[in-house]
Amino acid sequence: MTGIKRSSKQILPMVIGSTLVLGLIWLNTFIHQNSFSDSYGDFSFLIEIIPAISLATLLNTLVMFRPAVWQSTYSTADCAQDAAWGAIAMMALLFCEIRGQGNVSFFSYSSVALGSFTFPKRYIYDFWVIIWFPIQVDAILRAMKHEDFSRDAQQNGFTSLFVMTLEELLFFQAMPNIWQFDLLLLNTFTLAVAVWKYVPTEYAEKSILHVGLYAIIRTLCLPLQLKLPVEGDTICMLSSNWEALKVAVREIATHAAFFGTSDFLKVSADAHYWLADNRTPVLQLLYYGGWAAVIGLTLVLVGFIWVLVKLVDFRNARVHKEWSVYATAAGMLSYRAVCGMLYGFGAPWPVTLPFLGRNSLLDLPVFALILWGAWENIQISRHQHLEDTFVPAETLLDAGDQLHCQVHNPDSTPCTTDYLFDEPVLVSGKEGELSCTADKYALPEKSFTVFTTTVDSRTIRFILEHEPDEWVLPDSSTNELQQRVRQRYSAYHAPVSMEGVHTDEYMEEPYDEDPETV
Repeated sequence: MTGIKRSSKQILPMVIGSTLVLGLIWLNTFIHQNSFSDSYGDFSFLIEIIPAISLATLLNTLVMFRPAVWQSTYSTADCAQDAAWGAIAMMALLFCEIRGQGNVSFFSYSSVALGSFTFPKRYIYDFWVIIWFPIQVDAILRAMKHEDFSRDAQQNGFTSLFVMTLEELLFFQAMPNIWQFDLLLLNTFTLAVAVWKYVPTEYAEKSILHVGLYAIIRTLCLPLQLKLPVEGDTICMLSSNWEALKVAVREIATHAAFFGTSDFLKVSADAHYWLADNRTPVLQLLYYGGWAAVIGLTLVLVGFIWVLVKLVDFRNARVHKEWSVYATAAGMLSYRAVCGMLYGFGAPWPVTLPFLGRNSLLDLPVFALILWGAWENIQISRHQHLEDTFVPAETLLDAGDQLHCQVHNPDSTPCTTDYLFDEPVLVSGKEGELSCTADKYALPEKSFTVFTTTVDSRTIRFILEHEPDEWVLPDSSTNELQQRVRQRYSAYHAPVSMEGVHTDEYMEEPYDEDPETV
């Protein structure tokens, strides 16, 4: 029952988080309706959900596709080879841009240009940060762990990470300065998360130094990426004048009421001029709702960060295969929540609050990805308590001096044990026939079958031993064999999102025609 209770506790944050997200989307619509010249239309914020679901489906499909980099056979040499092919592809794109004479651009501008077609890189940014980069880092560290962090494994792994980072810097180098800082912070966070997940405790001190060295190298590369600020701006600001922003924040914050719009701001031409067509949620709320509204937004964002921590579930970090992807996504939204509030109060760090920006549509599939990861966490938690569902067969069957039970197919024909793999069967029990699914596990010594059924809304399992022409209760002498059967059953029925399962070296066949030959 522990797994069931834990699962129910994990569902609650999913519901709370979804409610908070819908509330933030509504707030974004309210601000746009009242402060922007182009109106969304009543309740049109719901329309955003349709393309968001499409993008979320795409992202989830990419994660669930289980590419080869998630397999245990993927080595650090494979990672280095993929990095080399990626570098060749980037050089080919660079050659095309040089030969394109301005008609083709992959690196020089903030959009990819192919003739008259342009595609903003900001739509690629989230995919790169929370999908591609974590998957590659996971693959590198998983392969290094599989090779016991040997010298060759470390050389191949560091080379792959270095090449991938250079590719990223080249592709996004034309983006505004704040995006470069975001890449540095989020990539370092991803690497730290993956190191914590894969590196054993005895290597922890050295691995921390490696993460720190990576952050230092990325920081030293920043001068090559950043654009010098114009007069009056800070190095991170986009196009807004920093002095004008400080004046607006000071005036609106000073004269804001606790509830509602203050009389001063109602007639302030400067406040109206600044807020018109300006996406600054904190200042907008100070104008329309006063400090009470801003306090409410702060509490909502604190609750949202708490929900993200609960959804990611650090307890499953080392067994959840794609955990680094979901942790990076949660880290990105948390980072935007904190820095977005600071920017709203005048900090020179132009990060938009999640779901409250011009491109907040991209935040929805990111949150949907986190929800999918939370659902996988629930499946993993249930599986971790799978052995708790096994009960002695005599508690369900009429044993007496000997076992009196029959196992037959739903059509009442006798059930054979030649092939039993999730096969529906009927077992005669104390309370009548039990509808079960059967899985045969043949060991060299004996042959066993695991039966799964539902009693009083609880899923329970029991084991029977099969001898020629009859079913018998396993005796105490087979306890060790039964434990092996339970372990094999647990391995075979583990969620595909778990580390180390469904691989050639981990899986064993669930049955065999001839136990003597297994």
